[in-house]
Order: sequence, then structure tokens, then C-alpha cells
Amino acid sequence: MAEEEPKVHCPCITCSKCGVWIVAIDRVVADQSHETGKMRCPECGERFDFDADRARVYPLRQSVYERGYFYPSEMRDS
Repeated sequence: MAEEEPKVHCPCITCSKCGVWIVAIDRVVADQSHETGKMRCPECGERFDFDADRARVYPLRQSVYERGYFYPSEMRDS
């Protein structure tokens, strides 16, 4: 039986333009009212702000976590 790649649980945000999910570690900034962040989509280049409360936590394979983004279809395959 093949050994399964370890999973990393981390918050992710979806790109509003192309729909790819982006790992949001180290991109969240706390201000007085709530946590926000700024990011650039590595797939389409779209720059956008996001609210940290919109992030969803996913268990990602180490290789996907290191890449920094994933497609929704990759979650169905893992």
C-alpha cells in the first residue's frame, strides 16, 4: 500500500476572477475592526483584497501547499 502524502491544514481564499483557491498563510493583516489581506492570484494575476473570515480551511497535500494554490478539481481527487 502506498504511503499517503502528509496533509497541511491551512486557510485558503478563492480568486474572484478565475476561481483558483490560494493559500492565505502570511497574507492576513489585523486592523482594529477585523482581519484583512491583500493577494495576487498566481494563476491569472488578479490583485484583490479579502476578509480573513471568508477563508476556508482545507487539508492540503504538502506539494499543493508549497505551490500556493490549487484548483477545486484537485480537492475531489485527494
